[in-house]
Amino acid sequence: MEEHRDPGDGDRGVVRDIRCAGGIVTKRATVGRAKLLDEVAWLSRLPADVRGYFPRVLATRLGPTWAEYDMPYSPWPNLAQLLLDGQLSADDATTAVERILCMAFDRMYRRNTRPTPECFFRRNYLEKVERRMTVAEGASPRLDHLVRAPTLIVNGRTVDSPLRLIRRISTDEQLLGRLAAPRLGMVHGDLKFDNILLAPGPLEASSFLLLDPRGATFAGGAEGDYLDDIAKLRTSTLALYDLVRTGRMVVQVRGTRISTALDQAASPTAGVFAALDTALMGWMPAWAAARNDPQWRLRLSFLTPLLLLANAPFQLAPVTEQTETVALALFTAGAQQLQAATDPWSRGWQRASSN
Repeated sequence: MEEHRDPGDGDRGVVRDIRCAGGIVTKRATVGRAKLLDEVAWLSRLPADVRGYFPRVLATRLGPTWAEYDMPYSPWPNLAQLLLDGQLSADDATTAVERILCMAFDRMYRRNTRPTPECFFRRNYLEKVERRMTVAEGASPRLDHLVRAPTLIVNGRTVDSPLRLIRRISTDEQLLGRLAAPRLGMVHGDLKFDNILLAPGPLEASSFLLLDPRGATFAGGAEGDYLDDIAKLRTSTLALYDLVRTGRMVVQVRGTRISTALDQAASPTAGVFAALDTALMGWMPAWAAARNDPQWRLRLSFLTPLLLLANAPFQLAPVTEQTETVALALFTAGAQQLQAATDPWSRGWQRASSN
C-alpha cells in the first residue's frame, strides 16, 4: 500500500498507543500512521486458510495525522514472556516454534510469489541500515560515536565499521547476486517471539496468533523474502534480542571498545534460545530445498546482522538509558555477525582496493 507512505516512514522508532476495553483492543499510531494502514490492509486481505492465525480487524478510523483499528482481545500469553519467565522447556518451545513455522512454510510462503527485483536486497536491507542510522543521528552520542568509528574492539576482537562493510557489499555484484532471494511472496515481516500469542494446552495441538504483521517491505513492496522472517527469529535465538530488550545484557562502552555480558540469572533462558536456534537451523535445509533456495545459509548469515543493525537505532523512541543500552547491544551484535559474514569476502575486497 505504497500510497500511504510518508517521507521517512519506517526509518524511525514508533511508540504505539494500545488500549484495551470491553474485550476490544485498539491500536493507534500518529508517527508510523502509514505502517499501521499497511498492516490493516494486509490483515483485511488475508486468504481464508491463514486468516485464523492473525487478529481480525473489527473497525478502522482515520484522522489527518493518526489512524487506529480495533481487534478482539486475546487472553493468550505472549511467547517471549513465556520464554523469559522460564515457563517453557527447550523441548516445548521447539514444538511450539516448529508448529508455527510449518504453517508459515505450508500456507504463507507459497503465496503470491513473483521474481525478485534486482535492487531488492540493496534497497530493503543495505539502504535500510544507512537511512535509519542517519535519521537517529543525534539521539545517542554513544551510538553516533560507534557508528562513525572505522573499527571497533568488541569483547577484545577487532570489528570493521558496519557502515563500511555495508558499502562494500553494495558494490560487490557477485555477492549481491548470491544474496538475492529466488522469489518474493507473502511474509509476516516482523516474526518475533513477542509478536506470537500461544494458547494454553497441549503444544502439539495448541493455537497461536501472530501479531503486528508489517504489511509491506521497507521499500514499500507488498511481497517479501521468507528468510526475513527466519532472520527476525534468529535475532532472538542467536542474538538474544528478548533478553537484551528486558535489560539482561550489560553493555560497557569506552571509546571504541565495547564489552557485553549476559546477566548470569539469564543463562537458563539463553540455553533455551540456543536449543531453538539449533532446531531452527536443523529444519531449514529441507524447507529451503523445497523453495529452491541453495544460497539460504549465506543469505541468512547476512540478513540476521543487517536486521539487528537496522533495529538498533529504531529502539531510540523514546531515548532513555534502557533504550540506549538496547540499541548499543543490538548494534554490537549486528557488527560482530556482519563481520563474520563478510570475512570470507574481505580478501577479494582487499585485492580490488589495491589494484
